[in-house]
Amino acid sequence: MLTFDDDDIENYIINSMNSIENSAKIIIGTCTDDTIRSNCVKGLSNTMKDYCGLSEEFKNTCKVMREIERQHKDIEKRTYRSKDNEEERENHDENQDEIGEINYCQVFKTKLMAMRKATPGGSKHPKYLEYKKNITALLHQGDREDLLLTEAEQCIIDPFTKQIMINPVKNKQCGHNYEKATVIQIIATKKSRCPVVNCPNKKYIEDADLESNDQLKLYIQRLPSSSQDASQT
Repeated sequence: MLTFDDDDIENYIINSMNSIENSAKIIIGTCTDDTIRSNCVKGLSNTMKDYCGLSEEFKNTCKVMREIERQHKDIEKRTYRSKDNEEERENHDENQDEIGEINYCQVFKTKLMAMRKATPGGSKHPKYLEYKKNITALLHQGDREDLLLTEAEQCIIDPFTKQIMINPVKNKQCGHNYEKATVIQIIATKKSRCPVVNCPNKKYIEDADLESNDQLKLYIQRLPSSSQDASQT
């Protein structure tokens, strides 16, 4: 039987939310039917809100469970400590009665309800607000034919080889893009700065600075084959 701890579940929720956002970005960049794109983005937004609510509920549930567990252990400690005199025996009996009288199911429901009221919920979850901000920016950023790329991302030529890129990666320090295989090979053999002319970033390129540019990759894949062939000559 498979078992999961709290970290497994939390990581699953986080990974799911990241997948939802990535899916929305790809749909915005590639779907040419406005109605289909709008419906898909709306559906993903609702799903993201549900997952954010699930994240809050999971955290609240874990917190309440830990509080109840501590409460129960405190009572047990008072119950089972030394009973050498009459006063302590009386306390022992009272603590036994206390354990028997506690309806932990009701305590859990009450505490969880109070915690729900104190938390903002899915629609105000920081991750959901960030998602809405990012998606709104993409929906209103320039011409969709450019796949919503910023000006710095529109260059499809690798500055190292002067050839069109196939698997572009972006330098997080300056925003310039390189062909992944090329830049990895170069920085593995020698120190190298961004080769783009007049780039203000003087930091040597490191693996940690590079991240996949999936939007630019999709843009390149959608280019007419004649344009790609011309860039290779």
